[in-house]
Amino acid sequence: LISIMMLVGNVKMGLAVIIPTILSFIFIPLSKKHQVKGEKEYYDVLRENSEIFQENIEMQMEIKAYGLAEEMKEKLYEKMDRSEKVHLKSEVNTFLTMSISSIFSFISLAVVIFVGVNLIISKEISPLYLIGYLLAAIKIKDALDASKEGMIEIFYLTPKIERLKEIQNQNLQEGDDYNLKKFDIDLKDVEFAYNKDAKILNGVSFKAKQGEVTALVGASGCGKTTILKLISRLYDYDKGQILIDGKDIKKISTESLFDKVSIVFQDVVLFNQSVMENIRLGKQDASDEEVKRAAELANCTDFIEKMDKGFDTVVGENGAELSGGERQRLSIARAFLKDAPILILDEIAASLDVDNEKKIQESLNNLIKDKTVVIISHRMKSIENADKIVVLENGKVESEGKHEALLQKSKVYKNLIEKTKMAEAFIY
Repeated sequence: LISIMMLVGNVKMGLAVIIPTILSFIFIPLSKKHQVKGEKEYYDVLRENSEIFQENIEMQMEIKAYGLAEEMKEKLYEKMDRSEKVHLKSEVNTFLTMSISSIFSFISLAVVIFVGVNLIISKEISPLYLIGYLLAAIKIKDALDASKEGMIEIFYLTPKIERLKEIQNQNLQEGDDYNLKKFDIDLKDVEFAYNKDAKILNGVSFKAKQGEVTALVGASGCGKTTILKLISRLYDYDKGQILIDGKDIKKISTESLFDKVSIVFQDVVLFNQSVMENIRLGKQDASDEEVKRAAELANCTDFIEKMDKGFDTVVGENGAELSGGERQRLSIARAFLKDAPILILDEIAASLDVDNEKKIQESLNNLIKDKTVVIISHRMKSIENADKIVVLENGKVESEGKHEALLQKSKVYKNLIEKTKMAEAFIY
């Protein structure tokens, strides 16, 4: 409105104010691509630094144990030095952009004075006109300077906003709510790849029946843990079907599915809360007595009672105050507490000694009644009595059946048993 009024008052004076002002402002959006590129580079470096610092914090014991403290320290300093250089570069770009734009802003005042004085000399306008246009130019300059600072701030935030949009636009797992009543798990020609270049599973088919224990065995990398993640729908398979109660799990809502599944993975995650609350994660509305009963079944009470505050003891970040076996048993206690009809166990004995493994297996015998149990174990002795053993090789089912039958018909299974015996003979 001020610009229109100035043009109406005097075209020459109006243009003297408007043209330099437009040039000072238009330079900011023209530099957007360059500005955003610099800010994105700095943002990416900050994310890398955050990840490497977190990694070093979590692995500090391993770093010290292998004498890598100084080496890792140097790498951290190198990362910080690089981030400072990238930060300085982005700040210099911003400074130059604002400086060039500001030059045009101040030139606009000089142009107004220059044009105004010449018009006064030629008697086209009076001195009051010049004062009025000069005040208008100052007002517009102040308003646009604030706008330019706002635009620079938007450029600074753009990489963060894009990252948030990327997270928000991630495809969500969808499905309908079902009250599942039968819990056989039927895999039909399931294919899956974490990336397009290499398939992890290539046409896997087998059935895990309710009331039975189904064990998955095979060499490392054959797809055992991947199958467990697909059954629990932590990932969605690419082709084929996984059916529970005759329904494709892709069509079942994650809430309906997770309500019926208990998972104990090899990598245990604990919160920096009390032992009681870490176990209660399996069933949020469980009473203290139910939690203690689950801990007893998972053979946790012996080490919990030795703690200063018992069940109220805070375990530290990711259970830092506990041993690997103790963390594993707390995870198993969660599964006992949830008491879901589908039980998924991935190397639960990996961090347990023989005595505790025996006690856990005795407790599991009570837990698995009428449940669909799918288990992975590298200790072949622990799965010999499974109702069904599925042997995997290169992402496919090589054979399936009971222990004795597989010894006769499966070369892969027989080889696994022989290697296990050789390992045990070497150790003992």
